[in-house]
Amino acid sequence: MSEKREFSDISLSFEANPVTGDIVKVKDDISVKQSIKTLILTEYFEVPFQKNKGTKIRKILFELMDEESTELLRKEIIRIIQTYEPRANLMDVIIEPVPDGNKYLIKIIFSMINTLEPIETEIFITRVR
Repeated sequence: MSEKREFSDISLSFEANPVTGDIVKVKDDISVKQSIKTLILTEYFEVPFQKNKGTKIRKILFELMDEESTELLRKEIIRIIQTYEPRANLMDVIIEPVPDGNKYLIKIIFSMINTLEPIETEIFITRVR
């Protein structure tokens, strides 16, 4: 019989727990969602001593918003999640371009390992001038 594993990370808000004074922890699906978002927004060479960990999403954001760049963005997101987030079983990545806002809405559907329940997270990415 397999047991459910609990995952936890520190919160990226770095808020202090009012009782203990420690940094607040995020657990389970919230920690995986936070990790996925961080991976997607990480550029190559930003992680010390791990030059291959990152994406070229920022470069893709400055391309024309067409089907080709949307598919390239999708492949890049699938690659980074499958390579660096072992806690998530990726089910689907849906990307909707928003040309009027110069941004993309990314919907990532995944399940945690040892579960079948689908979890969805949405991320807006936009280019910064």
